[in-house]
Parts: sequence; structure tokens; C-alpha cells
Amino acid sequence: MWPTSFEHHAYIGTGGRAEAERLREHLIEEKVIEAQSPDFFVDHVESCGVTEARALRDRALLHPLQNDKNIFIMSAGTMSADAQNTLLKTFEEPASSQFFLFVLQPDRLLPTFRSRVQMLEGTCSAPDVSGFLSASKTQRLDQIKEMVGDDAFGSSQALVFLNALETALAKKSPAPSAMRAVYDAKRYLTQTGASAKILLEHVALLV
Repeated sequence: MWPTSFEHHAYIGTGGRAEAERLREHLIEEKVIEAQSPDFFVDHVESCGVTEARALRDRALLHPLQNDKNIFIMSAGTMSADAQNTLLKTFEEPASSQFFLFVLQPDRLLPTFRSRVQMLEGTCSAPDVSGFLSASKTQRLDQIKEMVGDDAFGSSQALVFLNALETALAKKSPAPSAMRAVYDAKRYLTQTGASAKILLEHVALLV
């Protein structure tokens, strides 16, 4: 459920591409902005680095053509510290822009960056991992093979799955090795060249 209005200039939501697209549809349905408006920018990236942050910063300097403000929606699986620092001034002193940024782990953003935004709560629906946890190791590996075979699957989707798995495990008093496997997979997943499939398969054998 989205708020009835968005008065702040910048928001952070938990989620990825799916949540960003739902917000896009909501803004269009509520006639906040037209789908084809030149003042409406939507972007989805696996990782937001300095290059992506500079592009967003530069676009935010454009004067809106049809509306009283530009609206930016971006989803990013991860966001580097350098990218956040690049956008600090933009998020602190927006010209004529409103920002909606979706990341999978907002709590890992820099405090200085988070202080410039408001949080959108409850925007990301966690997958049901009960079937995965109750399955045999062989069945888990089959589930992962099917999961990563989806063309839309990437590191952001893997992080959503691992977050849900971590939450479910925490309720079961798991072995320390199981929680460590999930924690390590989440950490390595954000590194360049990491294989979501290999990391998830490792987790499947240890939880």
C-alpha cells in the first residue's frame, strides 16, 4: 500500500525492479505523471556506482518540460558508498526533482545518505522459502537451477531470496554454520563477478 501522497523530495524503498515498476504504475494510475512524460525517468540497474550516480545527478539538473518537477525512479541491487556520496548534494538540494530509489538493503546505506531521504515501508514482498527449507539438498539444488534459469534473475533477486531465508532461519534457532553461509553469500554477492548460482548452491547444502 503506497502513501496517499509523496510530499518529500526523496524516498528510499526496500525492493528491486518489481517494486519500482509497481510504483511507476501507481504514479501513472493516480495521474501524478503521464507514462510518456519527458519529465519521467525510470531506470533499473544491478549495481549503482559512480557512473550511474553521475548520470542521475546530471539528469536532475534538467528543467522539467511539462510538469512542475522531474520524477526519478531507480532500482539497484546494491549502491556503492562513492555513488551515495556523489548524490548527497543532489538529494539535499533538489532543483525541481523528486526521487524514488529502491535497494534491497537500505540499512547498509550511509547514515549521511539516509538522513536526506524518507523511508517507504513495506514495499518489498518476501518470497516464501518454507518449501526450500523443508526440501532435501537435491531438491534445493533443483529449485535453485530453476530459479536462476529465469532471464530476469540477477543478484538483486538473489539478495531478496537470501534475506527471506535469513529471516526464516532466525525463527528456527539454526546452527551457526547455516546463518554464516547465508551471511557470507549476501556479502560475496555484491562483489564484481560473483555467481549467484554458485553462492545459492553453497547455501542450499549448508542450511
